[in-house]
Amino acid sequence: MRRVVALAAAACALVAAQPAAADVPKRGELRVLVALVTWGPQPATPAEVQTELARVAPWFDETSFSQLRVIAETTPGWLTIPPVSGCASLDPTLHDTADAALRGAAFDLARYDVRAYLFPRVADCPFGGRASLVAGWMELNGAFRGELIVHELAHSLGLFHSRATPCTVWSGACQVDEYGDPYDVMGDGFGPFNGFHKLRLGWIRRTSVERDGTYSVDQLERPSSSAQVLTIETAAAHYVVDHREASLEPMPVTPDPSNGVLVYRWNGDQGPVLLSAGGSPRQYLLPIGRTYEVPDVFSVTPTARVGTSVDVRFAWTDRTPPGAPTPVEPRNGVRVRNGDEPILMWDDALETGSGLGGYELTVDGVTHPLPVSETSWKQGAFPLGAHSWSVTAVDRAGNRTTSNRMSFVVEKLSPAVAILFGAQRCGATFAARCRLRGATFGFTVETAEAPVRARVTVRLARRDGGWRTVFSRRRLLDDVGDAAFTRLPALRPGLWRVTADVGGNAEVSPASRAAYVQLSAQ
Repeated sequence: MRRVVALAAAACALVAAQPAAADVPKRGELRVLVALVTWGPQPATPAEVQTELARVAPWFDETSFSQLRVIAETTPGWLTIPPVSGCASLDPTLHDTADAALRGAAFDLARYDVRAYLFPRVADCPFGGRASLVAGWMELNGAFRGELIVHELAHSLGLFHSRATPCTVWSGACQVDEYGDPYDVMGDGFGPFNGFHKLRLGWIRRTSVERDGTYSVDQLERPSSSAQVLTIETAAAHYVVDHREASLEPMPVTPDPSNGVLVYRWNGDQGPVLLSAGGSPRQYLLPIGRTYEVPDVFSVTPTARVGTSVDVRFAWTDRTPPGAPTPVEPRNGVRVRNGDEPILMWDDALETGSGLGGYELTVDGVTHPLPVSETSWKQGAFPLGAHSWSVTAVDRAGNRTTSNRMSFVVEKLSPAVAILFGAQRCGATFAARCRLRGATFGFTVETAEAPVRARVTVRLARRDGGWRTVFSRRRLLDDVGDAAFTRLPALRPGLWRVTADVGGNAEVSPASRAAYVQLSAQ
């Protein structure tokens, strides 16, 4: 007969991904207060509640391998609160009034990680208990069995239900039984959390299966220095393989799971789904010698039972290469100025089987392995000249597809040059000359995109029949690409031509700028 547990917390259906209850500890001490609150009826005596509550701490101590210590207590007696009008009034009305009553009874609520409210049964509430996945509260609707408290407290740790499906091959049309797992307390059993849940809580070791081979998985019920779960990641879902020993379970379990493994599927929404890996609906145990395959993705076969462990042979059956990555930048054949430091970018490759395992970027014949999260690569400055690149998508099964080969050319910079005389720019032609008064003048040469430490040479020539260079000076560009020329000798009035030549650096193409100044005496 199916164990009657509270229907799932309504909050469970509101969370789209497996969360972590941020403020509820998963290790160390977990302090729980069960508040007995009533508006008249009393579902049990405090002693009866405390008897059931006493079963909770040992259960968590055993299933967590003493990594979580539950310290639970009840109020000494029933606290009186105003009656609630129905299920919709529980949160926040009942919570608020119960908390006020607790404070009035001198309880320091900050001492507790989880508050559980046990109250007389509210007829229109379709559950025996429910809990928040993140906020650290539980509601017990007139029910207080130890199994129920364990179940709801697990929700407070951030766990969803352990579901099951009669499907032997998963599809979106598969029926899912919300409490279908016959072994897990988060399903229809009273056994320890499944391997997926224990792994999420950080209580066990795992082996991440990435290559064909044989892997060992130890039992879930006792501490182990070996991996107690195998994890397999594919494009569509995560799979978890675990093993239970019936003789180590806290209560008798049927069917006996000892002679094989259990396979769970999780696609990132709520709790894991126990698959009918045994070959027929609700035959969940994958026995020694039988193979379970996700078609054209992978297969697992338990091959031997060794003590409390099971050896599992794994093989990728995906033979379809991923789609080719699409190069985005730089465009094929583009000419790039060397100061731009091009970033190689590509769009994700499409892979629906085993899932992408990574990329191999080949630049000028050198291959760089990259994780699947990287779809861009920056080397820094490329040498001048032609370059080629391509990117290969590699799936977890080792299938590979390479993009089109791309090329680009890195050329020298051709910097823009400006000459500023104070706040004004003087024209580059005689007709556009500017007029300055004084015995001399200063100016600044500004460049755009010229590398730091490039050299600029200026020449001042006076028109005297023809153009006669009076003097020249050199400077190195500063950190912002400028060079100031301020300490010039006294200059005779007349028409002057200022020429700035930028060069002297292997990264820069020569560039020049001229400006004309009509200098008159003060």
